[in-house]
Amino acid sequence: MTDSVFLAQPDVEVHRVFVFIDDEEAAKMPIRDGRDLKAGWTALQVRPFDEKGGSKKPIADISGMVGLPLFSAHAYDATRGVLEKCGQFLPFRCGRETLWGFNVTKIVDCLDEEKSTVTRFRTGRVMDISRYTFKPMIADLGVCVFGIPQLGGSRYYATEGMKRFFEDEGITGMSFTPL
Repeated sequence: MTDSVFLAQPDVEVHRVFVFIDDEEAAKMPIRDGRDLKAGWTALQVRPFDEKGGSKKPIADISGMVGLPLFSAHAYDATRGVLEKCGQFLPFRCGRETLWGFNVTKIVDCLDEEKSTVTRFRTGRVMDISRYTFKPMIADLGVCVFGIPQLGGSRYYATEGMKRFFEDEGITGMSFTPL
């Protein structure tokens, strides 16, 4: 029996989303595939997304953005000691405020592809996973956020311990969907 694993992502249905200030800034964002992005990184400029009709969702401790979740200064301070074991924080600028994007660099080969339901591109690469089955070694990860090699760092997965850590710290804005 393996410990629970969750898809961890910002709750964009409830909380505010951020976007790059323009296409030029968006073009500077590298692809997230689990690699270290810190070398040569300069803070990219973002702004809150204003939805049609003037509706404004509240800003959470963790907000959604195309590319990666953005952490407020509070969320960064509360989680940095734990999350830096699994990835890296990258600065973003929103006006005068610094937000911290989290890039997962811990990639764990823990998906049991034979027991999972996987959709592939013609090349054989994994396109999507609709049903996940993880290998028993997942129980050894402890408090962790990770990616899987089949999808690089494009999706964030969290252990039960990480979900509890976020809840205990009172960090808002992150959704944990059981897999």
